Amino acid sequence: VALCHFQVRGQGSWIQCLLTINMMLEKMFVVEWFWLLLLLVITIYSFITWLTRVLRTSSSVRFVTKYLSVVNEDGSLPQEGKRNVVTFVRDYLGNDGVFLLRILATNTNDVVMSELVGSVWKRYIDYKNKAVKPEPPPKETEPSLDLTLDELELEPMDTKTDDLNINKINELDEYHIA
Repeated sequence: VALCHFQVRGQGSWIQCLLTINMMLEKMFVVEWFWLLLLLVITIYSFITWLTRVLRTSSSVRFVTKYLSVVNEDGSLPQEGKRNVVTFVRDYLGNDGVFLLRILATNTNDVVMSELVGSVWKRYIDYKNKAVKPEPPPKETEPSLDLTLDELELEPMDTKTDDLNINKINELDEYHIA
């Protein structure tokens, strides 16, 4: 609705006129407003759903177990069992690891996810076995031909002996042909 100035029979007067484009834009903005409101509600619902999936350990364990059961042909969990799956999810993967796996699962197929979770599981088992088993003692190395001054056990020399030793070295240098 707008005010328009028209000349009617020689008199200028202001009358209320209706512009059709304004009516059309008003209806479009109302539809857009409801559309944005619907998107806001869907986004909040999706955020809460993802948050509960990521933060609940039982849901994460079920998610990882689904892909680990494919590792064995009979559909059972690997030999390490369900108890290790919980520690694998809680301590090794953590919330961010499970979140990343869920995003990958959304964008790939089950075969790729099974191979990925299986390889991460094997790395976890190797890590766990390495952390539990003590490292073997280091092997004795072969003795080095390089001797340190402490190993030579040299005694301090007095200045007279130093002068004699320097003279002997000089004599040896004369015979040395380079």
